[in-house]
Amino acid sequence: MTAACSFSWMATRRVISVALLTLVGVLGCASVPLSTMVKMSQFGPEEFVELKPEDIRAKVTVEEAVGLKPEQTILEVTLASPNGQLMKTFNFELISETPRTEERWLRAPLHWIDYEMKLTDEGESAFKSFQQFAANDPELNSFAISVGAKVKNPPPEGEIMVMSIALKLYQQEAYMPLFEKAEIKMGKTEI
Repeated sequence: MTAACSFSWMATRRVISVALLTLVGVLGCASVPLSTMVKMSQFGPEEFVELKPEDIRAKVTVEEAVGLKPEQTILEVTLASPNGQLMKTFNFELISETPRTEERWLRAPLHWIDYEMKLTDEGESAFKSFQQFAANDPELNSFAISVGAKVKNPPPEGEIMVMSIALKLYQQEAYMPLFEKAEIKMGKTEI
């Protein structure tokens, strides 16, 4: 069961698309922050080829009761040119797991866990190979970046789960929120 949230930005000779995929059996979706859309509008295939895979990070925040399966968190990149599309996935590994409490006035506090991840050694190596492939395609005009995550204890069907996902592409920059505190209603999907 899956849910997808996405946005597309068209620039001269390139299409930027950030798709957010949470592999948790959900049917909800949240909007991508404007700051992320603006930042990604500056990012093209040339910038993709210049990324350092060791700098790429993902941060997934879920409610403590839900938890995350960090070993099943992936980065998915799709490249497109007139010659066709090619999609690859790269595995993340856990760097840190940080519980925190959000105090709320006149309501019970919320308990979250922030999971920070980086690409595995194999993921970094495969990402570099994929970049080399992209660098050798002069007609590359589109790509999509997705982060997928699977939770440990999804709420029952019909209940709401809250999740945030952020991505960092450069070591010196802050995390770019892909979606923040998305309320995702659990539902059934055909498999």
